Amino acid sequence: MNKKRTFTDAQLEELRPFEENFRTAVYSRYARRIGGPEAARNIGRIYKEATGVQLSVYASCQDCMMRLLTQVGRAYLADLEIIEAEKVEEAARRLVGSKPAPRQKGRPRGSVKTAKKQE
Repeated sequence: MNKKRTFTDAQLEELRPFEENFRTAVYSRYARRIGGPEAARNIGRIYKEATGVQLSVYASCQDCMMRLLTQVGRAYLADLEIIEAEKVEEAARRLVGSKPAPRQKGRPRGSVKTAKKQE
């Protein structure tokens, strides 16, 4: 996977408590209270550290909060998708590199025992 993540693992952990808020903002265009101005400042700080972009973090401005949650939420959810894709690729690599299971003894594949027709 060649996609670049926006946030580091530590930043993702800091943003994890707001994941439901991000999903609601991105997918439903609705924002709930996130815990006051301190939470908004922390989200804005993390986003600025990761991208260099300063967002308005005025907790009393509904439009500012919606923009903050939507923009940070898109980047956060994209990072989660990248992490999930990396896990799937790693699992596929492990499967490809592993030895196949030994064949069981018995009838060869494809042979079917046919029942006698009753007349």
